[in-house]
Amino acid sequence: MTIGVERKFGLLLGLGLLVLAWWLVSAGLERLGEARQWQRLNVSAATALLEGPYRLQVETRPERSRVIGPYSGEPALWVEYRRERRVRDGDSRRWRTTDHGYRSVTALPVQDAISGQPLSLMPGVGAHPDNSVRLADDPPGDWRIPQTYHHRSGNIRTREWAIPADAPMALDLVAEYRGEDRVVPHARDRHGIPGAVTPAGALEQAGGERSLQGVALLGGGVLAVSLGAGLVLVGLGVHTFWLYASVLMVLISGQLLLMGANDMRREWQGAAELLERRVEAWRPLVASPQGEAALADLHALGEQIQASAGGWLDRRMARLVVEDTLATLPAPSGDVERPAPSVMAAPLNFSPWVWGLVMMAGGLGGVILWRGLNVIRVKRLIDNLPLNRSGRVSYGLVKKVGRIECAGETPLSTPYTGVSDVVAYRYLVERYKGKGKKRQWEQVSERLALPPARIVGEPAGEGETPEQTPLALKGAEIRYRHQRRQEVLENGERYRHTESWLQQGDQVLVVGHAGLNPDAPETLRIQQEPGQPFLVSEPNESHLYLRRGRVGFSLIAAGLGLMLGALMGLLVLGGSLTADDLVLLATVTPLLLLGCAVVLHYNDLVYLRHAVTRQRQHVWTQLQARADLWGNLFAVARSYLEHEAELLAQLTARREATPDMDSLPAQLDLDRHTLSRLKARAEAYPELRGDEVMRDLMQRMEATEDYLAFLRDAYLASIERYNARIASFPDLLLARPAGFRRQRPSLEAV
Repeated sequence: MTIGVERKFGLLLGLGLLVLAWWLVSAGLERLGEARQWQRLNVSAATALLEGPYRLQVETRPERSRVIGPYSGEPALWVEYRRERRVRDGDSRRWRTTDHGYRSVTALPVQDAISGQPLSLMPGVGAHPDNSVRLADDPPGDWRIPQTYHHRSGNIRTREWAIPADAPMALDLVAEYRGEDRVVPHARDRHGIPGAVTPAGALEQAGGERSLQGVALLGGGVLAVSLGAGLVLVGLGVHTFWLYASVLMVLISGQLLLMGANDMRREWQGAAELLERRVEAWRPLVASPQGEAALADLHALGEQIQASAGGWLDRRMARLVVEDTLATLPAPSGDVERPAPSVMAAPLNFSPWVWGLVMMAGGLGGVILWRGLNVIRVKRLIDNLPLNRSGRVSYGLVKKVGRIECAGETPLSTPYTGVSDVVAYRYLVERYKGKGKKRQWEQVSERLALPPARIVGEPAGEGETPEQTPLALKGAEIRYRHQRRQEVLENGERYRHTESWLQQGDQVLVVGHAGLNPDAPETLRIQQEPGQPFLVSEPNESHLYLRRGRVGFSLIAAGLGLMLGALMGLLVLGGSLTADDLVLLATVTPLLLLGCAVVLHYNDLVYLRHAVTRQRQHVWTQLQARADLWGNLFAVARSYLEHEAELLAQLTARREATPDMDSLPAQLDLDRHTLSRLKARAEAYPELRGDEVMRDLMQRMEATEDYLAFLRDAYLASIERYNARIASFPDLLLARPAGFRRQRPSLEAV
């Protein structure tokens, strides 16, 4: 797949992820809103019921009309049943549902726990000849009935969740009262309140679980918007992290704040409409006993709304809704029995594995975010290196473009397909293993051939010989330019042979450490250095940055999504997630991204400043080593050359010379001149030329002079890169306040 196709595909995928993120955030906020709407409902008595949604505490009553559980054979008022078969899926086994449905009586007889008044709970539609109501799909509302039957026989498992027909069972309801003592759980009413049927005391837990589902959707939305923004930017050819962070700050904050504000407005609008609806239904009943009970229930609803408000925003909206609606109503007489307001804000009963899962998601998100930032850091480091096309490389980290060739050896041939003129190759053998959906390719063997190579740069001018730089490929991250794949059937099994290689003369981009070549000390070789990138890629460096940007942005997106979801999950597990918390998280996320950008830029400047110091120390160390070598060389040569006054004077001057960075070029020229004269004298004196110590010292001196020249060039290049960065946007905004100053070639700080 070419980079153009990859970018187009990534752009389309990114746009799709942005749309998905909008839906995920909307669904997550909706789930959180539904849980908050449950919190705002007070427990009402049956004598106070008017038309609309209520929260009730009831107890089932025995009923002659009943249904029979299809697997247990037990009589029930309502039952959900499921039959599953254990099937093999690859190397694992899982349960597959083969039968699932619901049965119920036409109306469940229940009794209000406060007033004792009988009610009829209408669970669904669709009467059948056996006087049961077979629910076509899911029942309306959220039914959370405990499991009453479980049986397993071999690979078959049957289960039932039932409301028993003979034994009373206490229930919590969120249902709509429709007159004639009938209540109907609804999937979602016009006020945004979903229906619910749970065992007594379990509605709070159901609300917490619904909030946790909303948090998971919100975390997925943050992940989708972060990943989508990264893919869109890479598809447009943008790989700059600070721009990516700026886009994310706008998208995440804007999405959470705008959609959260709109969702909160819709919630409180529904709460206000609910109060107004009950007030309008109460007015015709002012003088009746039911009117007195309804008035007390209205005030109880207002108290519950205020008690359930968490955070400054919710409390302000609760005051406005309650005060504006109930200000003109008379106070209740106090003779009507009604429960005190309850708030679902206490820590909920979540199992330890849920806590562990949330904590693990947060920790994993932090690790992934750190890895993503590290990928971006390395990309920025490579991006800031000067591109070398024709000249010789300097000591240290380099970025060079040129043709790759074999270094004095016969080109290779690939072992499977026999492609010739190959510089390096990777031969991979895989076997198709597993069953069903678990089938995948498994590596059988791998063979690498990474002989010595060289990079031939572009000629500096017409007729000039191009610069050749040795290259040691061991340890490099290689993106091979050519690949051939073939599948074969051997002994009834599928095998896949994949060969990837670099052809003789391929144009490549190499990033690595240029250090001393042990085979030729007068030259540098690009090789692996611990803690520094080493890669061989396509010659177009923008492709390299886009690929690494895509990987880094994807990791950062995953880390942000997991961390934000884990933070919201911890708030839910602790009791509640308020609107203020969402605003805080919407503010913290951009600050986190801004902090990441500042840390990356600061670390870049620190790295460049330390590179200057490190190169200066290398030069100083080599100057000291050279001074020691001059002393040893003078001691050996003086006994042979006492009559060579001029040469001895030069040797003495070089031995006693003080290292000075400003005059280093002149010193190097004088040293080479002195060494050349010493070589000439050694040719004239056989005993001097044949002395092993003398010969070794002169070879070490020559290597030292060459190495010192390399170090000097690297030192000057590091100063140039550092000074350019602190004067460039946006680093200049950070450089001066953080104390980064321009550097000059000097040894004073050593």
